[in-house]
Amino acid sequence: MPENLFQKSVNNSETNSFFKGEGMYYSHNPMDGQHCYGVRLSGDVNKFIDSGPGKADEFSYYFKKFVDSLSPAYEDLGHLLANLAEVTRLRRQGLLSGVEFDEHAESDIAVSIKKYFQKLKHKDDSDHLIKLYLGLIERNNSIAVESILKDYLSGV
Repeated sequence: MPENLFQKSVNNSETNSFFKGEGMYYSHNPMDGQHCYGVRLSGDVNKFIDSGPGKADEFSYYFKKFVDSLSPAYEDLGHLLANLAEVTRLRRQGLLSGVEFDEHAESDIAVSIKKYFQKLKHKDDSDHLIKLYLGLIERNNSIAVESILKDYLSGV
């Protein structure tokens, strides 16, 4: 059985690198030449979650830790939005079962995402990036994340 890179990132305390697609966790996307977040989440993370009870909670712990570590900079914003869009897309497709932060505004992860956006300054490039991802997230019916992004853009 091939090595699960999410499990490896947990074992090596490299989950932030996993979510950012750094080093061995990078997966080339031929469409845009960037990291392909969906491949890692649909493959390694989905298999990790399906491997046993409590694994969705363990994933959520590391995802929250990732969100809490991000700086309010454009690059980190891109990593966050790409991960959010992919998690919501995969959940809509029936994957990542048990990961439900995108439906509950009071979840620990949703609260962390909201705090991140409270630190972020409005800039044209950042707002443009958020608007691009907001369209994807809206199509995936992610109520909590969609609300956070819309509140940020409207200045609430």
